[in-house]
Order: sequence, then structure tokens, then C-alpha cells
Amino acid sequence: METIYTVLKANIKSSLIILFLLMSGLTSCSKDDEPVKEEIVKSSEKEVLSFNFLAANNSALSTDVAATIDATNKTITVTLPSDTPVTALTPSLEISPKASANPSGAQDFTNPTTYIISAEDGTTITFTATIISNSSAKQITSFVFLQSNNPISADLAATIDEENKTITANLPFGTDITKLFPEIKTSELATVDPNTTKNFTEIIEYKVTADDGTTVTYTASVHILLSQRQILQAILDGNPTNTLNWDLENTENLGNLNGVTLNAEGNIELLEIEDYDLTSLPPEIGQLNNLKKLSIYSNNISVLPAEIGMMRSLEKLDLSANKVSALPVEIGQLSNLQHLDLQDNQLSELPAEIGLLNNLEQLHLRSNLLSSVPAELGSLTNLKSLDLSFNQFNSLFSEIGMLTQLKALYLSRNQLSSLPTEIGLLTQLETLSLSNNQFTSIPVEITTLQLLQKLYLANNQLASLPNEIGRLTQLINLTVSNNLISSVPTEIGQLIHLEQLLLFKNQLTSLPKELGQLTKLKILSINENQLASLPIEIGLLTQLSTLKLQDNQLTFLPAEIGSLTKLIVLELQTNQLSSIPKEIGLLTELKNLNLNNNQLIFIPPEFGFLTNLRFLNLEENNLSTMPQSIIQLAIWNNPILNLKYDIGVPLEDAFHKDALISIHAANPGNTLGWSVNIFPGVIFNANEIPTLINLNGKNITRLPLNIEQLTKLDVLLANNNNLTSIPSNLGNMNTLGIIELNNNQITTLPPNLGQLINLQQLILTNNPILNIPQQVCDLQTSNGGILTILSDAGEECN
Repeated sequence: METIYTVLKANIKSSLIILFLLMSGLTSCSKDDEPVKEEIVKSSEKEVLSFNFLAANNSALSTDVAATIDATNKTITVTLPSDTPVTALTPSLEISPKASANPSGAQDFTNPTTYIISAEDGTTITFTATIISNSSAKQITSFVFLQSNNPISADLAATIDEENKTITANLPFGTDITKLFPEIKTSELATVDPNTTKNFTEIIEYKVTADDGTTVTYTASVHILLSQRQILQAILDGNPTNTLNWDLENTENLGNLNGVTLNAEGNIELLEIEDYDLTSLPPEIGQLNNLKKLSIYSNNISVLPAEIGMMRSLEKLDLSANKVSALPVEIGQLSNLQHLDLQDNQLSELPAEIGLLNNLEQLHLRSNLLSSVPAELGSLTNLKSLDLSFNQFNSLFSEIGMLTQLKALYLSRNQLSSLPTEIGLLTQLETLSLSNNQFTSIPVEITTLQLLQKLYLANNQLASLPNEIGRLTQLINLTVSNNLISSVPTEIGQLIHLEQLLLFKNQLTSLPKELGQLTKLKILSINENQLASLPIEIGLLTQLSTLKLQDNQLTFLPAEIGSLTKLIVLELQTNQLSSIPKEIGLLTELKNLNLNNNQLIFIPPEFGFLTNLRFLNLEENNLSTMPQSIIQLAIWNNPILNLKYDIGVPLEDAFHKDALISIHAANPGNTLGWSVNIFPGVIFNANEIPTLINLNGKNITRLPLNIEQLTKLDVLLANNNNLTSIPSNLGNMNTLGIIELNNNQITTLPPNLGQLINLQQLILTNNPILNIPQQVCDLQTSNGGILTILSDAGEECN
């Protein structure tokens, strides 16, 4: 450069002298001489003088780096530190004066880059810039024993511990490991040595060399797995007090052992050793690499071996009802796990690695000692059910909002008073349990969960239900019992899919009429409140099977309650009822009716229609009499009916309706079709007293003794039934004019039928009567000869 500059300087000086002489000559010429034209000479210089990567212009560099320029071969070579990114480097070029270079600025030097240098005179020359940055990567990325290269039945991948540079492979029981050839994959440009067949009875060292010449050494070891039988023996050996009763020596087929299920290849697929007094799991259990389900419910295990992470095929792991206090971090290696049950243990924390169980769908952590969970739990995006109930949470992790596939969340029996706003992101949630916490109001975020079907809020400190509760239109079950709620919003009527509503143990004084809109409701529990009345709209709840109203202040029931014809349980004890509507008799599906501890004086005889009753409690009332229809029900219709009423209450006497209903109650399976205010086949007089009863063909097997209370009965038709006898007190019904008993099983007639002085017709045909009492025969003459007796031949009066 210095030489070029000196020559240039000399040339310029000579040019100036020549120019000066020419100008002097021109002045001495005549005017007629022609002017001399000056010729401008452009530079042809086009060299790359320097090529540098300055740290100031390149963040990937910590120091300046200069290139080597080969002017003869027109090449530029730069060696950068190993692993320097070369996709966006900015060089600093110095070139000949008046020359230009293309391209300029930052370039991708992954491949050689061409620079065109243009001289002032337009001529060009090309330089090729090559960047050398050797990779230092030297990792073994895969170490696999292929079936095609080794004496094994399937490809087996080794486990690589990159931190400790160890490789571990577990091969099946009986595998010959003296000549094994692994397929080894490394980082790009790295090489590995050896890469041949080796004897793995000893540890093998593998040297990996990076592109930049640096090296690292891995140690590889191969272990032979135990046989399935040996693994089971290890379980026995580790639990000397077990109650498994496995006889491994004399059991050829392991599938015949308690809790052991084999797959088609004879490998253990299911291991269910529940409640067998196990105290430990041996490390060898990790070798059950075909195991899909491991259930060790209800044992005394306190520690899990790290080897549990080896069971990569495991889909369900049930460790509930043990004494486990910690989980090994290897739990995160169970990549196929879908169901993990850890309830009823002693866990106080969870490892962050639990967030690696990407396929987990159910996680049960109920009844532990947890007060928090790792944020990584939010990574379980396939989780559908999470049970954290019966723990010690006073707040919930905000990452809960990431579990967007969650359908069921159980948080009962904790110390929660609020929920994170992210709870509103669980748009697939169907079940939410928040019972037995410290909530004073329902978090508004809950009312945005449009798919919610079951909401449990019992045993909190709720003072009210928000009007927004009506948004949860898919609710099937709403439980808010044992709170401080004094009223129910009218919006409750919008929950048209509700089947169960539990409001017991609150401070309710009334119910909105909109309750009647819940036409799918099956269970309504409003006991232990302060209700004085029920809206008549309760009769619209025609699907109700259970209605609990005990321990309130009810003084009456609306007759509309008789519309609840699917009711099975009706609890009314401990109220202030002084009467009960006869429409209760319409509830023919009723099995449990409790009226204990009220102020009842009278029980409607229509209770005799309740032919399915199993329990009827009338104790602690002020009953003056007991309907005989109920007694008939207890004696004949339902022998297992548990009937309770106060000692000393007399049977009701001389009541026509009671006697009529007693016929129904005394004949289980009858086809009378009678009900409250409906008595087909019965004719009443102006005073609503029966004068004719048609029982023909109604599957009648008996007539109750209190039939004599039908003191105005004129006609009794009981043909085509299964009567075997006639009550003797039928003779006290002196109004009877017609008795038809054709086609029954009657063998004898009571003599006091001869007292029926108004009897005009007695039909006894098609019965196995042995004889007709003389008193009855004499009635044919004593009453003026108006009586006609029809009987079979040989059975007539003499």
C-alpha cells in the first residue's frame, strides 16, 4: 500500500511539470494553432485490502476476527470460534480507492459467499468468502438395539442419561449379551468410537468426537431383566408378612395367582394386589415393562422405588389407601399413564415432574396433607378429572385455568374462601365440588360455566344464592345445604334440567312459586328450615320421588301435593301439621311416609290406598282414632309394613268411607280401580254413603270385618272372585237386599246371615259349599218368602 502511494505521488508530480510546460508552450503559439484535448484516465484498481468481523458489529462475537485474503486465488477465509452462528454476520471490508463491493451489510455465511469488486473503470473481479466455524456438538442422541442386528424379538432403546453421560439398556430375560451391536446416532458431524459388535458383559466406553476435535466419553451398560416369576418372588421376599398366598413353586401358569393377569404373550399385564398387607414395593417391579395396570390399593406401603418410572407401558396406577409420603421424581417418566390414584395417603407435596404426565386423564389426590401443588400441574392439558378434596388448601393455583379439558373438579373439605378468576376458563367443567370450605358467597366466575351439571356447595357460610345462578341452565344437581341462606331467587326456575335440589339446614322461610318450573326435579330436600307453608306450585313437580320437609314450621299441606304420584319418600316429621289432605292417598308409589311429631288429630282413611308403603310413622301426634283401612293395609296388603302410632289410639268406628277403603286395602292385587274420590262400581246416596258395591271380577280374596260399617248397603255383588269365606258380621248389615257370590271358592256360610231380614236374593252358584246353614234357609219363610237362594244342585236348602 505504501509503495503504491509513493508511485502515485511521483506520477502526480511528473504530470504537474508536464502540464506546466504545455501551458507555457500554448501561450507562445499563434492564435491559429488548434487546442490540445486532455485525456482523463480512470482507475482500474479492484482489490480487497482487508476483511474483518468486528465484535462491535456482531453480537455473536466477543472479539474482532480478521480474514486471510489470497489475492492470487481471489479467496477470503475466516475461522470463527466453534458453534458461532453464521446466518447473519456483518463483515467490515477495505477495498481499492474508487472501487465498490457488492453485496454489503449482514450476510448468511452458511455457504461460501461471493463478493464482486468493481473498479472505477468498470472492470470487476470476484472474491469468494468462506467462514469456518467447527461444531462442538458431541452428544449420543440414540442408542438402540435393533431386532435385525441382535438376538432379540423387538427393537429396544437404551436410556441415555445426558447429565451423567451414561447409557443403560434392559434386555429380556435369557438374552445373549456377548455379541450385541447397537445402532448409535450422534450430533451432526460428530463421530463415535467404537461402532462395532461388543461384549456387554462389561461396561463399554464410547468416545464421541465433535467436529472441532473436542471429545466426551459415555459409559454403556446392559442389564438382563428378571423373569416374570422372579419379579413376583421379589415382591414376596420384600413383604414377609403378606397375605397373598402365592405358591410360585407349584404354580405353572402365573395367571392363576391372585391378582395376576397375563397378556397373549404370557407377560404380566395387570397386577392387582389389593389389601394383602404389603409394606414395600421392590425395585424389581420396574422390570414389568408390559404392565398396563398396577393396583396396590389398601396396603401399608410408604415408599415407592425410583424404578417405578421404568414401567413405560403403565396406563393405570392405583396406590390409594397406603402410607405414601412422597413420590419419586421418576413418576414423570410414565408417559402412557392415564389414571393415577393417590388418595388416602400422607402426601404433603408433589414433584414438579408430575407435570410430564401428558396423557394423564384422572388424578385423584383426595385425603392427603397437601396445601399446594406445583405450577407444572397446569401442563396436564388432557386431564379430565382432578380430585383435591380433603386436603389443606386455602388457595388454588392459578394454572388451574390451563386444564381446559377438565370435566370434574373436586375441592371439598379444604379451607378455601375464594377461587382464582382462571376457574372461569374451565369451559368443559361438568362437576364442581366446593362443599365444606369457607365460602361466604358463590364466586361469580362459576356462573359462566355453561356446561356445569353438578354443583356442590354444602357446609359453607353462604348467606344467599346469586340471581346469576339462573345462568347454569344445564345443572342437574345443586347442593347448597347447611349454609345461612334465607331466600331462594326466582331465577331458580330457569334451571329446568335440575333433578336434585338440596337446601336443607338453611334459614328459608318461604319458597318462590317458580320452583314449580323445575319439572324434572326428582329429589327436593328442604328439611331443617323455617318454612310455614308450601306454594301450591309444588304440585307441578310430578317427577319427584323424594320430598323431605321435616323439621320446619308447616301447619298445612296443599292438596296439590297429591299430584306427586311418583313420590316414594315423604318426610314430614317435626312440623306443626294439624291435618293432612286426603290427596295423600293418591301417592300410591309411596314407600316411606313419616308424620311423627306433629299435631294431627285425624288421619284420612285414604291412606289405605298406599299399597306400597313400607314405613308409616304416626307417633307423637294427637290422634283420636286410627282408620281401619290402615290396619287392613298392615295386616293383609303389606305384611312388612312398619306401622308406628301411639299406644292407646282406638280404631275408627262407624265410618263408611273407612270401611269402603278397607275392602281395597285388604285385597292386594285387586283390580277395583278405586282411588281418592274415585269408586267405580259403587253407588252412593245423597249423604255419600254407599248403597251398592259391585266387586264382580276384581280379584277379591276377602271381605274385611269392618264391612259392617257400611250400614246403608243394599246390594253387594262379589261374583267371579277368589273368596273362600264370608265374614260373620255381614249378618249385622240388615239393609242388605241382594248378595251375589257366584263363582268363588266359598265352602261355608256364617249362620248369622239368617239375620238379614231384608235379604231378597242370595246367589251362591259355582262354589264348593258343603251346606247352607239352616238359619239362612229358614230366612226364606221368616221374611215372608221374598228371599231367593240360588245354589248348585245338592247344596240347596231342604
